[in-house]
Amino acid sequence: MIKKVFLALFRSFTITPFHKGYEHAQKGNYEKSITFYEKAIKNYPNPAGAYNNCGVCRAALGNHAAAIEDYNKAMEHKKKYADAYSNRGISKMALGETATALEDYLKAIEIAPKHAVARLNIGVQKALQQLHQEAITEFNTALKVKPKYANAYRHRALSKVALKDLDGALSDYKKAIKLNKNAAEVFNDRGLLHLELKAYKKAIKDFTKAIRNQQKNGLAYYNRGIAKLQLKRSKSALRDFKRAHKYGFTKAQVVLESLNQA
Repeated sequence: MIKKVFLALFRSFTITPFHKGYEHAQKGNYEKSITFYEKAIKNYPNPAGAYNNCGVCRAALGNHAAAIEDYNKAMEHKKKYADAYSNRGISKMALGETATALEDYLKAIEIAPKHAVARLNIGVQKALQQLHQEAITEFNTALKVKPKYANAYRHRALSKVALKDLDGALSDYKKAIKLNKNAAEVFNDRGLLHLELKAYKKAIKDFTKAIRNQQKNGLAYYNRGIAKLQLKRSKSALRDFKRAHKYGFTKAQVVLESLNQA
């Protein structure tokens, strides 16, 4: 008992605001995390890491303008901060500032040539411009640096789908899922590919897995409803469209209205 009390007291003194901020961020408690990182900023002689992580939390909450301010401050304290450049690029992309976002990704790679996240995001930017072969080249580079990078496999699969390399895409989705079995977006993406291939039962399985990993996933409910309609499972499809609408996927309303008129 005394040992447990001692360990608890020891932990309370050794866990810093920075570490508490990190713990809350890992649990998705971004607002709490920010409060601890702000304490760390006040108390640390070099708060670059705290500013950077605070920016990541603000970005996760959708406040990209404030996140950019944090990344700027991080770089004031640490000039060659590759992660801060890469993260600022992500927030700039979210705000539609594609040109300066690319500059930040390239700066991150200049500082740290093996920066897989910056490579990934250059690839994502290329894919958004429909330059899928160039995007795949960037994803390949990211995977050379970080072979177990589930998100790189996912985005490479999306570009392969765009280039009609459907077998290659299926292979990449399989690798992404092996690395992260809880990624709802990957199951949803692969489900859409199964829809395109008219493999409706496989599509339903993937959308169901996406829903299990993210229960209020309106998009996955909608897509599963579409697959069920193809198999003439109208009543079950109707339930999925209702759930999709309930969870904020407004496009489901159009389908619901057409089904009610049928």
